[in-house]
Amino acid sequence: LCKVVWGEARTFSRDEAAVHMRVNNQPYIIRLIQYGDYSADQNLGPRYVHFLEYANYGNGEDLIEKLRQVTNPTVRRLLLVDLLRQLLSALAVLQNAHIYHADLKLANMVVNRGES
Repeated sequence: LCKVVWGEARTFSRDEAAVHMRVNNQPYIIRLIQYGDYSADQNLGPRYVHFLEYANYGNGEDLIEKLRQVTNPTVRRLLLVDLLRQLLSALAVLQNAHIYHADLKLANMVVNRGES
């Protein structure tokens, strides 16, 4: 997964990477592999890039779509309870590190098959 930021948002992105590194190897947090300024193509101008662990289940919206395909209501409920448990565990990791997510929504969640 790669996040690219142009223009003035680059400063915010640098700060975001520094905050991410504080919880980088914690369970339920997607791993930030590498980050930094990148400007190989001068036509696009300078940009800041985050390389994150591959999220093999996409984002939270993708996962909800997959859960809708589960026909057994008991299995679907158990999967949703487990997903909520993992989300709350991730939020607890962030809270313990004094990090508060300002834009928490399904589209901003990245979902991996493991604990990240």
